Amino acid sequence: MSNLIRVQLDKTQFAPGETIVGKAGWEMDDKPGSAAIRLFWRTSGRGSEDVEVVEEMDVADPKQRQLLDFSFELPVEPYSFNGQLISLAWGVEAIAGKHSEMVEFVMGPDGVACNLASLNDEDVEE
Repeated sequence: MSNLIRVQLDKTQFAPGETIVGKAGWEMDDKPGSAAIRLFWRTSGRGSEDVEVVEEMDVADPKQRQLLDFSFELPVEPYSFNGQLISLAWGVEAIAGKHSEMVEFVMGPDGVACNLASLNDEDVEE
């Protein structure tokens, strides 16, 4: 057997304040010493990358093979966005021992990421 972790979401587009629901599971060669499921956002692009864990669900006494349901209530911000220099993405990560798997999703008005790269100077209020 090889170490395998999976995260599955019911959907991948959410509005602020919605509840994200999914399943996380793993099959490990050995029983992991610790396990958790995390809701986070991260930035990427030019400059330094920021990561913030918004909520974490610790798994008490994790098993070698386990499947868990999870849910997190999303905050009202920050929205997912794509810009010319930086982007912000939301994700859920399952961690079992030294292994992890994550899946990204969009959180924004009407479940759509803001596309800052499409804005021009006329669109920006001063």
